Amino acid sequence: LPAIAEMDNPPPASASPFSAARLPESTPGWSAAKRWAEAPAQVAALEALATVTAETNWRRSFGFGQRYGSAGIDAMLIERNLYTDLGVPPTLGMARFGYLDGLNRLSALVYLEATRRQAEGDPGGAADVCVDLAYLGRQIADHAFAEEARWGLETIAESVERLRVVAYEDFADERNLTQEAFQRAIDRLELARSYMDLSRLTF
Repeated sequence: LPAIAEMDNPPPASASPFSAARLPESTPGWSAAKRWAEAPAQVAALEALATVTAETNWRRSFGFGQRYGSAGIDAMLIERNLYTDLGVPPTLGMARFGYLDGLNRLSALVYLEATRRQAEGDPGGAADVCVDLAYLGRQIADHAFAEEARWGLETIAESVERLRVVAYEDFADERNLTQEAFQRAIDRLELARSYMDLSRLTF
């Protein structure tokens, strides 16, 4: 979240995960989106995402552990609405998950980055960043509220769909996706042995 807080505002054509995932490099809005994705603040956010999703063993991996409410939350995150507001007086029934909007900005960045890497001949890198986002979705899906769990599950599905597009477009064109990169994505998403095991989810 501190890295997301430092991100620049995205261009309008790629402001949501849906629009960013569907913005090809051949369209007029691509150059602005590419400049945004390559800017230092967005690069730092992608590096932070890679760090917190690198471990495939759920016993040792990162988890998303921000508490509910404003108590103990960094003032910058509160100022930028990257926390869960419980209202006044604070009650769980009034929970508003502002941090999910920040995660949506990160998701939009991931989809643009996947397009950028594939366009530059690195579909393996595009696959990696899609799986990173799926892992983040898995972390959020562990949370107690339906809105959070739904965001996590939908993000898993959408990021894997984006990964499928990466593989399909590479197969139909240059075929730069190596067996090693393909197997790496498969291994990280394998449900029975990895962090992605959905059987551990409880609602």
